[in-house]
Amino acid sequence: MQTSHNEYRSKYSVGQLIGQDNRIETVISEDAGDIDIGQSVFKGTNDNQAKKPTGAFTLAAFQGVVIKNQVLEKAIGTGNLAIEDEESFSVVTKGRIAVLVEDTVAKGDDVFFVHTAGTSSQYTYRTDLDTNKASQIPAKFLESGVTGDILLIDVNADLSVAI
Repeated sequence: MQTSHNEYRSKYSVGQLIGQDNRIETVISEDAGDIDIGQSVFKGTNDNQAKKPTGAFTLAAFQGVVIKNQVLEKAIGTGNLAIEDEESFSVVTKGRIAVLVEDTVAKGDDVFFVHTAGTSSQYTYRTDLDTNKASQIPAKFLESGVTGDILLIDVNADLSVAI
C-alpha cells in the first residue's frame, strides 16, 4: 500500500526581499548573541549599530528586519548563518520582506515581533503583544496566513518616527 502526502512549500524564504523599491541600510551588530535572518533589530548605542531585542522595545527604537542575501554570502565562507557581535549586516527599513508567522494573521494586520519566548516561538511575527512578549514594528501583513507560514510584510521605519 502506497501512502502519499502533500508537502507545504512557501513561495518565499525568510528574509527574502520582494520588489525593487526597498530601502536598505548597513549596520553593525552591537549584540553579544547571534542575530539571524528575518529578525527585527532595534537601534544600538550609535546610529550605525543594531541589537537583537531581548525584551520590549518601542516603535521609535526599531532599526529594520535582517535581509537574507548578505548573511548567506557570509555562511558560504564560515558555515555560520548568524550575525555575530561587531559584524556588519543589512536590514530593510522600508519595503517588502518575508518573515515567519507564529499566529493566524489577516492582510492589513499590524505586525509584532516576538522578542521573548512564551505562547509563541521567539523571533517570529504575530498580530498582538502575546502578553508583552512581542513588540510592534512599523509594518503591515500583506497577506493572510496561519502559524508556520512565511508571509510578506510591508515595513516602513519612517512611520516609527513621530512627525
